[in-house]
Amino acid sequence: MRRTNIGRLSRIALTIMLVCSLAACSGGGGGSLSSAFKDKGNQNVGNNGSSGSDDNSSANNDGGSTGNGGAGDSGGNNGGNNGGGNSGDNGGNNGGGGSDIASPATATGNVLNDVGGAVNGVGDTVKSVGDVVSNVTLPDAGGVAVQGTVSLVDSAGNAINDVGSGIQNGVAQLGSNPNAIGDTVAGVPKAVSSLGDGVSGLGDTVAALGETKLLGNVGKTGALDVTGGVVNKVGGVVSDVGDGLAQDLTSGTTAKVTTALTGVVTPVVITTENITQKVGDTTGLGAPVNTVLGQVGTAVANLGNQVGNTAPALNGIGDTVANVGKAVGDTGGLVTSGSAPSNGGVVGNVVNTLTNATSGATGSAGGASSGNTGSVGGLVGGVVSGVTNTVSGITSGNATGGTNTNPVGSLIGNVTTGIGAGAGISIGGTLNKSGK
Repeated sequence: MRRTNIGRLSRIALTIMLVCSLAACSGGGGGSLSSAFKDKGNQNVGNNGSSGSDDNSSANNDGGSTGNGGAGDSGGNNGGNNGGGNSGDNGGNNGGGGSDIASPATATGNVLNDVGGAVNGVGDTVKSVGDVVSNVTLPDAGGVAVQGTVSLVDSAGNAINDVGSGIQNGVAQLGSNPNAIGDTVAGVPKAVSSLGDGVSGLGDTVAALGETKLLGNVGKTGALDVTGGVVNKVGGVVSDVGDGLAQDLTSGTTAKVTTALTGVVTPVVITTENITQKVGDTTGLGAPVNTVLGQVGTAVANLGNQVGNTAPALNGIGDTVANVGKAVGDTGGLVTSGSAPSNGGVVGNVVNTLTNATSGATGSAGGASSGNTGSVGGLVGGVVSGVTNTVSGITSGNATGGTNTNPVGSLIGNVTTGIGAGAGISIGGTLNKSGK
């Protein structure tokens, strides 16, 4: 029963590939259909282009990867399996003319692009484990088993990269990619296809064990060849199904649905982003929050770069940490558009008002204190001056032989005159008159 199902799935997969091939041919070689079968070393596809052929599994938004397909100046969304884009110099079977991932059109896209980069870092880390394992040397069957393990680990890393690249090519490009949701969701069946490649590699490993000294006798029976063949075919079917679903999501019937859904979601995301930025700019909180997040993100990104530069095996981990830092920094773009008012917004106005009020109150208190001090000083000075004048007058009169007929009145008059002068009032004359 299993063989019948596998055969049926295989026929279905072949039918899908035949239809895709006919459609591609009718489109003149530059169509938007993805390749049903892709290079096993790369699992990534551009938005509507074919899978690239580089082993780094780095997706790009404009069709095809940066691998053997060539770097066309404008080979983009229409770069198909056979055409290589309109201007790709060397567009090959597995790569359209392409370029690096386009810059996101929104602040939300920046954050999601960083998230996709972090996911890719995880995938690269897994594959680096495969590189380490591949350096393990074991005799006979052990060496074959090691290679089989490497195949599985690599396929797992590629699967993770498929998801990360789907995010970067899809929802990270909201506002510029009309089928952003479809390209993101397509990352999942592409990941399934990558795992199918690993299963196929495992089948090859099982078959190869029959040629080892350890299992040579078993191999002569043909049992390992049969088992390995079955496992290989299962992996092939899994890959075919994954490729077919991914193709349908990016350029088939389902793509029409995901494209329509993208058209609904995109304006909602952009409107929401504009509102949060407006609130941040109006209140004046957006700029400082953005600054703090930028500083934290930069610190984390620098740490990731340092980790990645420590050893090649840590490059993936370093990329993950660095992209997490970038995501933190780019989050600040959600709360400010970069055009905050010069007065600091509502919060800035409140702070300025409170600051000015405090300064005014302090200045008034200082002025009142200064005035009171001056009055007291004048009063004391007047008293001292009056007494000094009286003493001087008495001394002067006695020295010249004159007679002061009213020494008490003169004393009081001089003192009160000094007080009045110091206090700013004229009372000395009155007292002097009454003292005569």
